[in-house]
Amino acid sequence: MSREKFNLSEFLLRLDEISKVYHLKRAQLFELINISAAYYSMMKGGKRGGSFDMLLKIGEKFTSVNMNWLLFGEGEMFISDPEPTGVAALVANELLGVGEVYQLAQELASLPESRRRKLVALFNSIIKLEDGEEQKSR
Repeated sequence: MSREKFNLSEFLLRLDEISKVYHLKRAQLFELINISAAYYSMMKGGKRGGSFDMLLKIGEKFTSVNMNWLLFGEGEMFISDPEPTGVAALVANELLGVGEVYQLAQELASLPESRRRKLVALFNSIIKLEDGEEQKSR
């Protein structure tokens, strides 16, 4: 597909693919890229086009997504695999998908501060333990 032939309907289908790959509900995706469900509906109905701000948010939040693929259907969906580190690596790579991480973060935010600190300490202990095991195996 050539760059002169941007198709909003196909762009929205590819945006839906991103939400499926990252296990995000539409509401979660909309929040991440800073659009409302009403705005999405207007785009889907052809009453609105995408915004530059929305594209920037997509690029910021989904750094491994190939923007040529997203905009024009050219190339592969991903340009690289994301490389999370620390707690993000533990959670995203080994336990949960991105959507689940997002949901977990929301749930953690609703906990009292003392419980959040205990959970962070627990995650850090797990990471240190795993780091020690990796170093022993080298």
